Amino acid sequence: MNRGRVVSVLLVLAVLLGSLWSVVRLALEGADTPADVDVDAAANWLRQQHLGDDDVVLVAPPWSMAPLRALATDARVVVAADGPWDALHQRRHTRAFLWTEPDSEPWVADRTHDVLGPTAQHHGFGVIDVAVVTATPALADLKGRFAEATIGLVDANGTVTPCTQVSRGIGGGVRCGGQPRAVRVAREWSQVTENGADVMVVHPAAAPQALRLTWDGVAMGSSIVVAAGHTRQAVGRLPVGTGTITIAVFVDDEQVAVLERRPSFIVEPHRRSLVERFVGARPLRSGFIVDVVDTARFAGSNHRVTMEVKTDHADDNACGIDAFVPGGP
Repeated sequence: MNRGRVVSVLLVLAVLLGSLWSVVRLALEGADTPADVDVDAAANWLRQQHLGDDDVVLVAPPWSMAPLRALATDARVVVAADGPWDALHQRRHTRAFLWTEPDSEPWVADRTHDVLGPTAQHHGFGVIDVAVVTATPALADLKGRFAEATIGLVDANGTVTPCTQVSRGIGGGVRCGGQPRAVRVAREWSQVTENGADVMVVHPAAAPQALRLTWDGVAMGSSIVVAAGHTRQAVGRLPVGTGTITIAVFVDDEQVAVLERRPSFIVEPHRRSLVERFVGARPLRSGFIVDVVDTARFAGSNHRVTMEVKTDHADDNACGIDAFVPGGP
C-alpha cells in the first residue's frame, strides 16, 4: 500500500471515529437534556402556584434558559443558582422553588438552603425536579428598597454631601455633583458572578471620600446578610495590588461591621479545578461572598441602616452589593 493510500485511509478512519464520538456524545447529552414537553409541564405547574413578587425560582445549572423561556412573565422571579445563592435566598422569600436539571450538582453540593433539605416537597417532570419550601420572608430587603435609599458623598471630615443627579438607562444611576461621571450608585444586572446578578453597583469615589447609602425605618432582626464583591470587569482592569474596597455598616450611628474585599472573581464550580490547575489555589474568601452582620441588640424595632463604601483606587473600580434582613427569629 503506497503512502498516499495510507494517509487517505487514516483520514477516513479519523472522520469515522469523530462522527461516531459525536453520535455517542449527542445520545448521552440527549438523556440529560430536558424535553420541551417536560419544561412546559414544570413551567405550567409553577404558574399554577400563582407566583408572587415575594417568591423566588432558583435555577440550577444557572445557565439553563429553559425556565426563563417557558415561564414568560413569571420569569421575573427567576434567579440563577450561582454565587452564594443559598445564603442570599434563605429566609428572604415567602416561597422558594428550586428548579434542577441533571447538570445541577456542582451548584447544589454542600449547600444549606432549606429547599435542599428534608422539609422540601419535590415534583418531577421528566429529568427536571422542582423542590419547594414555604418560609418566612425578609423583614427588610435593602436591595429591593434601593429606590428609597439616600445617597451621599462623605469627605475626610465626615461631612456628607447629598448625591441627587439621576440618569436612566445603561450606565445610569445616582451621581454626585463635582465628581467624575464614573462615580455612581445604581441597581442593575452586573457580572459579580459568571451568570450575573441583580445587585446594587457602587463605583466608588477617590479616597479618602466614601459613597454612603442610607435607609430609614428598617425593621431589624438578629442579623443583616450582606453579599459583596468586585465586578468581573473591574478585576480585569485594576492595576495589580490596588482596588481593595471596604464597606462599613452602621445601625443608626453605631458601626457594626467593616467588610473588606480585594479584587477577585470566582469561576463556576464545574471549571474551578481546571482554572486552579493553571493559576493556583485562591483564598477561600474571594469573589462575591456573604457576611452575616450581628444586629441582635437592635432586633424588634426600626432603625436607620447605612453603608459607607470606599477604596484605595477608584479608577475603573466597581463592586456589587446585595443585602437584606432575614425573617424569622
